[in-house]
Amino acid sequence: MASHLCVPVDGLKADTKTPDLLNASLVCKSFNELTTRRLWRVVRQALHYRRDDPKAMPSVPLPKSKLRHTKDLQFLIGFPGAATCRHNLTDESQEQLDVRLSETVNTILDAFEDGQIEEFSWHVEDCIPQCAIGSQGILSTRHPGLQLLAMSSDTSCQGPDPADLAKGLDAFRQLRTISWMLPSAANVRHLALLFKNNAEHLRDVELITSPGDIVYGMSTGLRAEDDELSSEEGLREFMIGQVLCAGVPAPLEAPVFPAIRKLCLDEVGVDERLGLALNFETLEVLVLHGCPGWGLAVESAARHGGKIRLREFELYAMYSVAVTDFERLCGFITAFSGLRSFCASMDGSLRSAPMWECLAGHHAATLKRFVHCQQRIPETDDWPNLMECLWPAAASSNEARIDSDMAPLQLGPQGSMLKECDLEFLGFEATQSHMVNMILGRNSRTRSPSS
Repeated sequence: MASHLCVPVDGLKADTKTPDLLNASLVCKSFNELTTRRLWRVVRQALHYRRDDPKAMPSVPLPKSKLRHTKDLQFLIGFPGAATCRHNLTDESQEQLDVRLSETVNTILDAFEDGQIEEFSWHVEDCIPQCAIGSQGILSTRHPGLQLLAMSSDTSCQGPDPADLAKGLDAFRQLRTISWMLPSAANVRHLALLFKNNAEHLRDVELITSPGDIVYGMSTGLRAEDDELSSEEGLREFMIGQVLCAGVPAPLEAPVFPAIRKLCLDEVGVDERLGLALNFETLEVLVLHGCPGWGLAVESAARHGGKIRLREFELYAMYSVAVTDFERLCGFITAFSGLRSFCASMDGSLRSAPMWECLAGHHAATLKRFVHCQQRIPETDDWPNLMECLWPAAASSNEARIDSDMAPLQLGPQGSMLKECDLEFLGFEATQSHMVNMILGRNSRTRSPSS
C-alpha cells in the first residue's frame, strides 16, 4: 500500500525545537531531508584532548554532504582541563599540543567551501591556532565575510604572535556581532582593531574583561612596549577611547555605533563618552556589570531623552554607590519610557524608593520583568529599603525600621510602588521573615499563600 506524506509547503516552523527536529529526522527519508538544513546550520565541535597527553585528540569525521548547510561553526572544549593556555606550558608537550591542535582545526575548517561560514565561535581554553585566524589563516583568507566572531582567551597567555593575529583579524570588516571573553594583554589592541573596522555596522557587543590580570601581564614584561596599558587608569582610557569609541577622538559629534542593538560590558571602565558613542534610537539592551564610571555613562545617555528606545537595562554596581551616581541613575530612568526589563544590584545602604518611584512613573505601562538585589549591609539583617518599596503599609509598622519620610511615597494602604505594573517576573533579595508581606503587598492580582 502506498503511503503519502503531508509536508507543509513552507517547511518547518521557525521556532521548532531541536529535539523535535531530531525526532522528525528519523521518521523517513523525506523528513530527514526536510530537517537537515535546520539541524546542520550550527555545528558544535568539541575538541577532546588532554594537556598531559597531547597525542590524544580524537576527531569525529564530519559528513561533508551535511556540512554544506552549515553557517555557524563553534569550537568547544571537550574536557575539564586546567585553565591555562598551551603557550604557558614549559615542557616539550607545548609544541606537540600546538601541532596536534592546529592539524585538527585545519582539517575541520578545510571541509567548508569558501565564504560558507558566517558565524564563528572559539570557546576553548587555548589561543586560536594561526591556521584559523592569522595572515594565512583559513578563516581570514577564505571566510572574510564573517558576521559573528566570538572568542575566549586565557588572560595569562604569552602567545601567539600578536602581529600575525592582528593581520588575520584585520580581514574581518563585515562583523555584526563581536564577543570576547577575558582578553589577554596581547588581545587589547586586537579588540581596538576589530571595533575600528566594524563600528558602522556592529549590532551586538559583549566584552568580559579582567583589568587586574591584563595590567599584571603588562607589569611582568608581557608586551612591555605598551606603556599606556601598564596601569588600570591607562587601560581604562585605552578601552574607552580605542575600543568603545573605536578610536574616534573627542568630542563625539555623532554615534560611533549607529546600528548597535545590544551592549553587554563586564568590568569594563566607562565614562560619559559611552553615552555619546551609542545610538540610543537603535539600542535595545544595555548591560553594565561592575563597570567603573557607569554613573557618568548613564548621565550622558539621559541627554538623548525621548530618542531612547531601550527595552532591557541591567546594572550591577560592584562597589559602593555614591549618592550622585544613584541620582544619575534615577535621572536616566525618567528620561524615557518603554522599559520591559529592569535589573539592578547595588549597595543596600541606599534608599531605593526614588528609583522604584521613577520606574513606576515612567515605565509602568511596559515593565514586565523587575529584579532588585540590595547587597547585604553587614551590620543589620533587616532590609528596610525593600520593605518600603514593596509594602509601604509595613514600613510604618514595627516590622521594619523605616525613616519617617516614607509617608509621601505610599501609593495606598496596601499598594506598592509597582502596583500599576503588570509584571510577569519579580525578583528581589530579602530575609524570609518579610517574604509573605512583600508578596502580598505587591499587587492585588498576586495570589495569597492560602489561595
